[in-house]
Amino acid sequence: CSISGQNDIIKSGFIKTLIAQLCSVSIRKINLINSIKSTDFFFGLSETGLMTTDKYINLFSHLKEGITEIMCHPAEEIFDQQKVLIVNKQDDQDRSMFRQQELSALLDAKLKDLMKKLDINLTNFKNE
Repeated sequence: CSISGQNDIIKSGFIKTLIAQLCSVSIRKINLINSIKSTDFFFGLSETGLMTTDKYINLFSHLKEGITEIMCHPAEEIFDQQKVLIVNKQDDQDRSMFRQQELSALLDAKLKDLMKKLDINLTNFKNE
């Protein structure tokens, strides 16, 4: 992973977060008027690909009451001929590494234990 590649991800995440914050008040009003279910809180727009077990532990420890959506893109490394053809740029390789890191963090037993301790439940809109 190159430092400059990670900085580019952080910069683009900041811009996305800023735009999302500017739009969120309007979107929330539209959702309420039209009885569209949505989350109370959203996290991960600028952190996608940068999450570790420790960062998830910190996030989970500070969640507010309500439904929080956490955006992430976990993935496994796939070793096959197609992968060799797809991952041919440094940027693609960096993203692949970040996605593997997120998967490892999400599967960490420490998170499952913390969720149980804090009474955090996974859900979806079908269940709400």
